[in-house]
This record gives sequence, C-alpha cells and structure tokens, in this order.
Amino acid sequence: MSVLAHGLRAAIVGNSTKNYEADFGTPDYTITSFPSTENGTSNSQDVLIAIDVTIGSSNGLFMELGGTGSGLAIGTYNDKIRFRCYSAGTAWTSIADSVTAYFEIDISSYVDTFCTYYFTVDNSIRTAKAYVQVGGKGSVNQLIELATNAAVSAGSTVYGSAGKGYGTVNTSVPDLDAAGDYEANFTGTIDEIRYWAEDAALDVSTFGAL
Repeated sequence: MSVLAHGLRAAIVGNSTKNYEADFGTPDYTITSFPSTENGTSNSQDVLIAIDVTIGSSNGLFMELGGTGSGLAIGTYNDKIRFRCYSAGTAWTSIADSVTAYFEIDISSYVDTFCTYYFTVDNSIRTAKAYVQVGGKGSVNQLIELATNAAVSAGSTVYGSAGKGYGTVNTSVPDLDAAGDYEANFTGTIDEIRYWAEDAALDVSTFGAL
C-alpha cells in the first residue's frame, strides 16, 4: 500500500461515525417535550442517560428522577453541570457523606456546541460517570469521560418513586445547590433525552467501548 493510500485509509477509519448507544438497543424512555413530568418509579438497576443539547447561557434542571429519600438529578448553571444520585436528603454543601454519588463538571469548553452528554450509574459498584460526545450521537468524535464518583455506603436504590421531571422539578428533587439555580426550569432548548433504566438486564459497565 502506498503512503498516500495508507494515509487516506487511516483518515477514513479515524473519521468513522461513533454511536456509543448502539449496543443498548431502544431506550426505555425518550423525552422530546420540555418541561414535562411523569409518574415516578423506584429504581435499583443500572442507569444510562443521554441528553442532546447545546448549552449557551442556559441554566436549570435537565432532569430529576425520584427525589424523596433517594433520587437522581442533573442540572446546569454558569457553564457547570452538577449530578447526584442515591441519597437525596442532604444539602449540596454537605454532600461529601459517602452515601451519594455526585460531581460538578466545568463544561466551558463545550458551551455553544451541540453535544450529547452521557451519564451512567453502575449500581453493582455504586459508581456514576459523565461523558460528552461533541457533535452528538453518531458524530465522528470520540467519547470523552468528564467525571466519576462512587457512593461508598449507599443503599441499593439509585432513585426513589417520587415524580420524574424533565426540564423542571416534579414533586421533589435532590438538592443541587443552596440557591436553587440548578433546580429551576431549564432556560434553553433540550433537543432530546433518552435513558435506559429499571431493567435488570441493563449493564452499563461496557458503555464507552466500540
């Protein structure tokens, strides 16, 4: 193979589309209307969440699941994303309590750029992770891991049965900050949320592999 042909082949392989969701099949939930709410369901299984969004000056809550006793919440404010799951009872300012998986991410590098943000919870090891794929699902860009945190002594319930909210709070939400900025209605446009959850067969430990 000539040097030119080899270089062309490498470019084609390197620029192939990457769909990190493909192995997980059809999402259990696909949400395209915001703000909206649904009835809650308690979950003690793995979770995979995909959020298609361009974050500019937009702030507020992407989604919340549960929120009473245990819950999951994701919100953004001033170029940061906050995430938490398992325990919902403590304040964000006192959250380092080992029973919550949580993190804050600086996303200033991705502002005004369409991305898919992924969040996983591997319940067998109580570990939550965040990723971003610039250009969204199926783009040529590699998945980038942004954050990880584990709940050391949490119970088995990732989120409880309080109502689910998309772009808004339903009945209750785990505290993401003292002022409530992360927990207000989302002020931008979320294209779509897809998530896989509440399924005993779901295993997110392989997420990110192609």
